[in-house]
Order: sequence, then C-alpha cells, then structure tokens
Amino acid sequence: MSKILVETTLLRIVILFTYSIFLYYYKYQKTESKLLFWCLTAGVLNEVVSVLFTIYKISIHFNTTIYVIIHGFLWLQILKTISAQKKIIVLATTVFLTFAVVNLCLIEGFKTFNTLSFILVAILYIIIFIYDSYMELKIENLSYFTSNSYILLVAPVFYFICFSLSFGFKNHNLNQIILFGNTSLYAIIACFANFFYCVCIIYYVYKENKLKI
Repeated sequence: MSKILVETTLLRIVILFTYSIFLYYYKYQKTESKLLFWCLTAGVLNEVVSVLFTIYKISIHFNTTIYVIIHGFLWLQILKTISAQKKIIVLATTVFLTFAVVNLCLIEGFKTFNTLSFILVAILYIIIFIYDSYMELKIENLSYFTSNSYILLVAPVFYFICFSLSFGFKNHNLNQIILFGNTSLYAIIACFANFFYCVCIIYYVYKENKLKI
C-alpha cells in the first residue's frame, strides 16, 4: 500500500496544483471552462477517494470506473462545445454512455476497473479530434489550430493514448514491471500522461487570462 501511495504522490501534487491554478485564475464565462471545472473537480475527488480507500484497504475499482465515465463524458462535451462536428459527437456520447452502463452492469461489472469503457471513449475522442482537425485544415481554417480552445482539445489526447495502450494489454504484470528503482511502468506512464494533460490545461488557463488583460 505504501508503495502505491509513494508512486502516485508526485502525480497527485501535479493534479492538485493544476486544479488550484484553474480555481485561482479562471473565470467561468465560457461553456468549455465550466465543463473543464467539473472535469478537474471529478479528478480531484477521485484522487481523494482513492487515497482514503487505499489506506483502508478498500478496492478503488468502482470509484475509478465512475470517474472514467464522468471524465469521458465531460471531455466529449468540451469537444462538442468547440468542434463543428456536433451531430457526430452527440452520437458518440450516446454510444459511449450506453456501453459504459451495460459494461458496468453486465460485462466487466462493479468489482473490476472497466478498461473497455475507457478504451472506447479514448478511441471515440481521438477519432473525432483527428477528423475535426482534418475538416478545419481542409477549409484552411489555420487560426483554429492556434486558438486557445484547440489547445484545450489537445490536452486529453496523449492521456487517452497512453492509458489505452496500458489498459489494452489487460496484463497487470506488464504494468507492474519495474523499470528503475521502485518505479513501475504504469507509474511512469501515468506521470507522463497526466503531466502533459495538466501542462496543456495550465497553458490554456494562462493564455485565456492573458487574452482578457
């Protein structure tokens, strides 16, 4: 248990720091910022619950699965707010939520982490993100790619890719491989993915505030 807590301490500090920066600097005027607030809040609450459950030796599979569903849904909504591909995103959201509920109740269940739900929302988000980028490039809307909103859309891409590859193998022993010291492969993936995720969000907040000065 102590090993798990030590491995994730730096990660949790980064997440809390990002959340603090967001709360301190950002004004909730845009729909995307309101959705981002709930997304980050869900992440912090999940980390708090996970720490408490780990301390008291309670499985964190259920709360992390619920977080995956909430997190995936909110990022699809952020994508819908910014992207022009709204009908596709509504359909993707419906497919994801339907599958997530069925998966939770009938397939992977309540007692295991629902990796399939995470992988599905990751694939949906990445495919729509790439398609949306292609369509904007096709009409030569180059300003779209330098906009602050696009930076926000980029934030979860690396996160989704890294964890999808990690969960896709469904091999617990593979993720627990020690690469150096006492640090596991999963811990390194989690740190890099979340670091990129948080940096993009902090940069988004920084640019948004700078534009309003």
